[in-house]
Amino acid sequence: MTPATEQIFSHAIRLPQVPQVMQEVVNSLRNEDISVSQLADLVGKDQVIAAKVLRLANSSYYGARHNVASIGDAVQLIGLNAFRNLVIASSLIGAFPKVEGFDLPAFWRSSMLVANLAHIIGRDLDVDRATLFSAGLMHGIGQLLIYLCLPDSARNLAEACKGKPLKELRAIEQHHFGMNHFEVGMELARRWNFPESIQFAIGHYDEAANDELPAQIVHAGVKIAHGIQMGSTFSEMLNTLPPDLAERLGIDHDWLEEQGDVFDALIDEAASLS
Repeated sequence: MTPATEQIFSHAIRLPQVPQVMQEVVNSLRNEDISVSQLADLVGKDQVIAAKVLRLANSSYYGARHNVASIGDAVQLIGLNAFRNLVIASSLIGAFPKVEGFDLPAFWRSSMLVANLAHIIGRDLDVDRATLFSAGLMHGIGQLLIYLCLPDSARNLAEACKGKPLKELRAIEQHHFGMNHFEVGMELARRWNFPESIQFAIGHYDEAANDELPAQIVHAGVKIAHGIQMGSTFSEMLNTLPPDLAERLGIDHDWLEEQGDVFDALIDEAASLS
């Protein structure tokens, strides 16, 4: 870590603590034998997280035809992996306090959109989709942590990077502040004991040319999410991706058109976080 990044993590009193529920679910990413009942019982003990999970499970993205009123119903409706994703999302969102000058709801809406897009892109690829969701959800977590621990530096950082393309952010941040949010986010994921593939994707999602598939998928998710939020056409979204990366991930104009209704549902789901 650079000295500036070490300074972030010296603010121990301000660092968010990992909720016990999230830690157990993160550990379960490495445990294929975890039972549905174990996770459901664990989540049911935390009423705040359970309420957030149920709100997300009732969003249009999951197509609930009736009100999902219990954790057990949520698992049956959306499946174990999606349920695990929602628990991580709900826990992570609750771990960070409000930060002055930072639009926290908008940050989490955008992060949730990237997480779900990464999960969708990975559907036909040889990659663990739960990893993709978590990496997408946490891709920008370094920005939030900098705001939390060093608010003055963060505001200057945001101003310096305003309007700059993703590929330039690392160099700009490093030049002006001796740190970058990619490294900060990767270190937080390491300290929270997330798998190394998630750590790497968080730390390198700006680098479309790297050979790590999760990082490439999150990169594409970030670009498409930005296009959705800006009201871009499918052609404009596709043009933001390097052609070789789009081909590797199976993203073309037809694929984007097929996902159009899903994009609308993802926006609705992200809005339920507010």
